[in-house]
Amino acid sequence: MACEHLTLPGGFHVIACGRRRHKPCHACARPAGFQCDWKLPGGKTCDRWICNDHAQEAAPDKHLCPEHQVEYRFWIFRRVLEGPRAQGGA
Repeated sequence: MACEHLTLPGGFHVIACGRRRHKPCHACARPAGFQCDWKLPGGKTCDRWICNDHAQEAAPDKHLCPEHQVEYRFWIFRRVLEGPRAQGGA
């Protein structure tokens, strides 16, 4: 069996042993099935591991961690406010 040392939110340290190795969710440490696809400077993505409960699907096969869900909402809000001006309109 493989064992893995993990640091959970709040600074708690645990040792998880088992046959299947799952990446822990960044928000809750449960098994994660997605990585955050938020684009970062330099052409990279966030890549934080997130579980189904904490992942938001922003587009088909594009998921966001809780922190970048907030950034995404601000991004959408700015686009709505810019409206026709952003496309060169009145």
